[in-house]
Amino acid sequence: MGRSATDLLDIGLGLARVYRSEYWSKDRIIEYQERATVQQLRYAVTHIPYYKDLEISVDSIVDTDSLQLFPKLTKRIIQEQGERLCNPAIIENSPFKSRTSGSSGEPTITWFDRKSWNFCKYALKIRRTMEGGAPWRQRQLLFDESAGADGQVNPPTRNRFGPFQQIRLSVFTPIEEQMAILLELKPTIIYGTPSGVKELCDYASARELQMPSVPTVFLSSELITGAVRQKIEASFKGRVIGVYGSTEFKDLAHECEHGRYHTYFQSAHVESLSDNDQAPGPLLITSLVNKAMPLIRFDIGDYAQVGDDHCACGRNSPYLSDIAGREIEFLQLPDGRRISPYMLTTAVEAVPGLLKYRFIQKRDLSLHMEVVLSDSELSSTEQIRKIRRNVQLALHSDIDLPVHSVENIDRSAGGKHMIVTHLP
Repeated sequence: MGRSATDLLDIGLGLARVYRSEYWSKDRIIEYQERATVQQLRYAVTHIPYYKDLEISVDSIVDTDSLQLFPKLTKRIIQEQGERLCNPAIIENSPFKSRTSGSSGEPTITWFDRKSWNFCKYALKIRRTMEGGAPWRQRQLLFDESAGADGQVNPPTRNRFGPFQQIRLSVFTPIEEQMAILLELKPTIIYGTPSGVKELCDYASARELQMPSVPTVFLSSELITGAVRQKIEASFKGRVIGVYGSTEFKDLAHECEHGRYHTYFQSAHVESLSDNDQAPGPLLITSLVNKAMPLIRFDIGDYAQVGDDHCACGRNSPYLSDIAGREIEFLQLPDGRRISPYMLTTAVEAVPGLLKYRFIQKRDLSLHMEVVLSDSELSSTEQIRKIRRNVQLALHSDIDLPVHSVENIDRSAGGKHMIVTHLP
């Protein structure tokens, strides 16, 4: 869909708003979020059928603590309630909606009004992209996680406007074609998943190909482990920047130069239901700008902590730390512990020649691993033995962990490398 003059104005004003407020004082940020949250909650109980039915008085909504009056929102509730979570006057003729891939079950649809769409999908994305320099001078290589119609791989799409160039490429494109396009474009920015970009690096390394220098690599959709970050930064001689977002809200945060994921407080309120100050808890997100479908206290499925102390980068906005991954990825150990698999990544990825891996857990709680190995100074038998032992040491347990070498580990339907698979 082409952008109208109104859209371009909205995007420009939204971008300016983010820039003006990015380095506000902590007190001013708190005041802004207080006001925006109250306005959004009062709007929801007045205009949205689902929230009207909760019979929450407008007068009882006075500050951010009023969020506690609202029940947690889940994907299942969104799927069941559908347009009852929307303002019918807005969505009647609105084309602005996002649909999840449904890779973990039934897909969900989120509606946006025009202003919130332009702000969340475009203004915030442009602001994040500008970490890599002026957008109009960039050469971008974007990896699309969708598979296309009927499972067919989407062909590459090319956009060019003056010196700006962009190629959008499906992650399901054969790796040799990905490499050819990378070498042709010599991008200044890459946007993809950690596993997908690392796979390119591994492919080049195995064939002793000279990788182009890429100043900025944005990674999202999967957690970035230390080994993967080091591999990508060494291969491209650039900076890796983590991006946190979702289909329901678009961009929510990106990494500053000190490794903190600062949230876009202008568009969303973020809270963590942590049991204590030391452990990550479920993340609940409330949209502060979407009037078509104002999601309140949406359980996004991730575990993290939320901090708000001053960062050395100069920002005082809330930030995400100790991101532990998705709840559905957690492992249940025989001794009763539930852990994030990302507690084990450093130990696993320390083994030379490990290209891919995943944990597989069955309903009876038995656990095993699949690994894809390459040649190294260790034999495959030694690699497997070391992987098993490193996991046991990380868990402080002699857990029985069969490790199987396989030829490949396929991506999910949504184009992601799932570090955990649960089997019936």
